[in-house]
Amino acid sequence: MAGTILKTQFEFINFRDVSEYCTGKTKAWVCVNNKSGGALGSVRWHGPWRQYCFFPEDALFSAGCLKDIAAFLESVKAERR
Repeated sequence: MAGTILKTQFEFINFRDVSEYCTGKTKAWVCVNNKSGGALGSVRWHGPWRQYCFFPEDALFSAGCLKDIAAFLESVKAERR
């Protein structure tokens, strides 16, 4: 699905591309709370599993927020293919 638009804005969270601040070949995003602006975690490549994964900060997550994170991970996986 090369060329698809990656959805980064959700109801309660958004994902900001921070790839330019990272080393390596893969992309990375920080997950941010829309209301507070606080970082909830990051999405980056996890080599041992050969896929993008969510690395949480010390935070709480509702079911809706976790669904949005899962949806973002699925879209990143689809874009990579």
